[in-house]
Amino acid sequence: MAHTIQDPRQQALLLSLRQRMAEARACGNAEARRALFREAVYLGIQPNLLESEQATAAQEHTSGR
Repeated sequence: MAHTIQDPRQQALLLSLRQRMAEARACGNAEARRALFREAVYLGIQPNLLESEQATAAQEHTSGR
């Protein structure tokens, strides 16, 4: 089941984290990924929300959706 964030500010923060996570993954920057997980926790965002969206996006990209 997907988790959703209702607060517009939290949604914007999550979107920013996801975009930066995608960039860090593309570059293979493990330190940046760790920093983004720490930032998510600091902001009160569950780190698994970063991972779950990345996995979904990767699956959609490879399946041609």
